[in-house]
Amino acid sequence: RGAGLQFTATLNYRSDRLDEIGSDAARDIWYREETQLDISGAKRLQGPMEAFVRLNNLLDTPEQRTIGAPGSPTARARFYETYGRSFLFGFRYTY
Repeated sequence: RGAGLQFTATLNYRSDRLDEIGSDAARDIWYREETQLDISGAKRLQGPMEAFVRLNNLLDTPEQRTIGAPGSPTARARFYETYGRSFLFGFRYTY
Protein backbone atom coordinates (compact mmCIF):
# COMPACT_ATOMS: atom_id res chain seq x y z
CA ARG A 1 0.00 0.00 0.00
CA GLY A 2 1.01 3.57 -0.63
CA ALA A 3 1.33 6.42 1.82
CA GLY A 4 -2.37 7.29 1.45
CA LEU A 5 -1.58 10.78 0.19
CA GLN A 6 -3.61 12.50 -2.53
CA PHE A 7 -2.94 15.92 -4.09
CA THR A 8 -4.72 17.81 -6.89
CA ALA A 9 -4.04 21.23 -8.40
CA THR A 10 -6.39 22.68 -11.01
CA LEU A 11 -5.66 25.78 -13.08
CA ASN A 12 -8.44 27.10 -15.33
CA TYR A 13 -7.83 29.92 -17.80
CA ARG A 14 -10.42 31.62 -20.00
CA SER A 15 -9.41 34.29 -22.49
CA ASP A 16 -11.43 37.40 -23.32
CA ARG A 17 -14.71 36.34 -24.89
CA LEU A 18 -17.62 38.09 -26.53
CA ASP A 19 -20.88 37.87 -24.56
CA GLU A 20 -23.32 40.16 -26.42
CA ILE A 21 -23.17 41.87 -29.79
CA GLY A 22 -24.09 45.54 -29.58
CA SER A 23 -25.33 47.89 -32.29
CA ASP A 24 -21.64 48.48 -33.13
CA ALA A 25 -18.27 47.13 -31.90
CA ALA A 26 -17.98 49.86 -29.25
CA ARG A 27 -21.20 48.55 -27.64
CA ASP A 28 -20.30 44.84 -27.64
CA ILE A 29 -20.17 43.31 -24.17
CA TRP A 30 -17.10 41.24 -23.33
CA TYR A 31 -16.02 39.02 -20.45
CA ARG A 32 -12.41 39.73 -19.53
CA GLU A 33 -9.86 36.95 -19.23
CA GLU A 34 -9.69 35.12 -15.92
CA THR A 35 -7.58 32.46 -14.24
CA GLN A 36 -8.65 30.29 -11.31
CA LEU A 37 -6.42 28.07 -9.17
CA ASP A 38 -7.79 25.39 -6.83
CA ILE A 39 -5.74 22.96 -4.72
CA SER A 40 -6.91 19.99 -2.69
CA GLY A 41 -5.25 17.23 -0.74
CA ALA A 42 -6.00 14.36 1.56
CA LYS A 43 -3.99 12.11 3.85
CA ARG A 44 -5.19 8.77 5.11
CA LEU A 45 -4.72 8.51 8.85
CA GLN A 46 -5.20 5.38 10.94
CA GLY A 47 -7.94 3.01 9.83
CA PRO A 48 -10.86 4.61 8.00
CA MET A 49 -9.96 8.19 9.06
CA GLU A 50 -8.73 10.75 6.54
CA ALA A 51 -7.73 14.43 6.87
CA PHE A 52 -8.44 16.70 3.90
CA VAL A 53 -8.01 20.29 2.76
CA ARG A 54 -9.53 22.29 -0.11
CA LEU A 55 -8.22 25.70 -1.17
CA ASN A 56 -10.43 27.34 -3.80
CA ASN A 57 -9.97 30.43 -5.97
CA LEU A 58 -6.48 31.11 -4.61
CA LEU A 59 -5.76 33.84 -7.18
CA ASP A 60 -9.06 35.63 -6.44
CA THR A 61 -9.23 36.81 -10.05
CA PRO A 62 -12.16 39.19 -10.50
CA GLU A 63 -15.00 38.56 -12.92
CA GLN A 64 -15.12 41.57 -15.23
CA ARG A 65 -17.28 42.61 -18.15
CA THR A 66 -16.63 45.59 -20.39
CA ILE A 67 -18.60 47.50 -22.97
CA GLY A 68 -16.25 47.55 -25.95
CA ALA A 69 -13.39 45.16 -26.63
CA PRO A 70 -10.95 44.73 -23.73
CA GLY A 71 -7.86 46.84 -24.29
CA SER A 72 -9.53 49.21 -26.73
CA PRO A 73 -9.38 52.93 -25.84
CA THR A 74 -13.20 53.16 -25.77
CA ALA A 75 -13.76 50.12 -23.49
CA ARG A 76 -15.41 50.89 -20.16
CA ALA A 77 -16.24 48.73 -17.18
CA ARG A 78 -19.75 47.30 -16.95
CA PHE A 79 -19.32 44.75 -14.16
CA TYR A 80 -16.57 43.95 -11.64
CA GLU A 81 -16.86 41.43 -8.83
CA THR A 82 -14.55 39.27 -6.75
CA TYR A 83 -15.70 36.17 -4.92
CA GLY A 84 -12.79 35.76 -2.52
CA ARG A 85 -10.80 32.73 -1.55
CA SER A 86 -12.28 29.83 0.38
CA PHE A 87 -10.60 27.25 2.58
CA LEU A 88 -12.00 24.01 3.94
CA PHE A 89 -10.23 21.69 6.38
CA GLY A 90 -11.72 18.58 7.88
CA PHE A 91 -11.73 14.91 8.67
CA ARG A 92 -13.58 12.16 6.86
CA TYR A 93 -14.51 8.82 8.35
CA THR A 94 -15.44 6.06 5.90
CA TYR A 95 -17.14 2.92 7.18
